[in-house]
Amino acid sequence: MSTVNVSTDSDILVQGAVEFINAAATDELNLSAGQSIQVVTDTGSISMTDSGGDLSGSLGLTAHDVWVCLPPAGLTPFVGYM
Repeated sequence: MSTVNVSTDSDILVQGAVEFINAAATDELNLSAGQSIQVVTDTGSISMTDSGGDLSGSLGLTAHDVWVCLPPAGLTPFVGYM
């Protein structure tokens, strides 16, 4: 079993691809933010896959606010605007 923990008192902004590859069913990726987790889906993503490319493992998202969305048209995403 592998566990990856990313934690901050502030915000987590995902603007690129976060890929946990070769994940076993017992592996964990945990993101924890004191304020918000923002996944900007036009460029950002989070995936956990096994060696065959199938989904695997557990993803934990803990924050006051969790946003998974496209940014409003014409705006550049930055922490705090959502």
